[in-house]
Amino acid sequence: MNEYMYRLLKERFNLITDEPAEVVYTSAAAALLEQSVMEELLELYQPLVNGMEQIVAEVYAAFWFRRPLLALVYLLAKYRMAPNLSLDNLTLYICKADGYYHVYFKLNNAELLESPSLEEKEAGEWVRARLEVFFHDTLAPFFHSIERAGTAKASLLWGQLPTSLAYEYGVIMDSSESEAVKESVDRLYKMMKTLDPAIFNRKRNPLDVKFQYTEAIDDPEKQMRIKYACCHYYKVEGGRYCYTCPRISNTERDQRRSEHRAKLK
Repeated sequence: MNEYMYRLLKERFNLITDEPAEVVYTSAAAALLEQSVMEELLELYQPLVNGMEQIVAEVYAAFWFRRPLLALVYLLAKYRMAPNLSLDNLTLYICKADGYYHVYFKLNNAELLESPSLEEKEAGEWVRARLEVFFHDTLAPFFHSIERAGTAKASLLWGQLPTSLAYEYGVIMDSSESEAVKESVDRLYKMMKTLDPAIFNRKRNPLDVKFQYTEAIDDPEKQMRIKYACCHYYKVEGGRYCYTCPRISNTERDQRRSEHRAKLK
């Protein structure tokens, strides 16, 4: 893996190959499946994100694997390559920088896996297998561990992913990536929605969802995607319900929109 790949994984996807600076917590990712270790981590993480209840730490922890997932999708789509994102190959770091706390995963073995075939069908099966392994062997056990150690249900944790994935899909589609890469990304996003629910240990695929939309807070000509699940920012000190939170009523959204636009005049 050349320097470009190292830099890409670190800067865009929070995947690193060396120990970072300003570490406040570290653990082998596999150890986080132990209830006592996860309980200790959530207790430590809650004040770092100014959570007034532990569920804030639990929901925010569900976002930790968002960037590694995006790295997996991007590398599979563009290069038919994949980082080894098994829990046994990852070390978690929480680091402080510029007054904020960031989470990184170190690839203990940074060698990238490559599709063993150039044939479209065989390569497609290999890509699908990499996604299935990530969801079944990495994310599902990690979310289950949070559920056992905390108060959030696994459904809430899985519910954090669809909105992020939809947003990143839009970013890539609007980017300067080649049409070939965009078509490949499109296939992968559609593929994820067709994965067997058993892969996620769920009764239905948590990524196969339909979004609702609302008028953009600052532009009546645009629509904004309503989040699929609440991120619990309202339980952060100084926080509130997001404008696109599924918990708030249309009446409250209308009021927030009017207040915001009045400030712009």
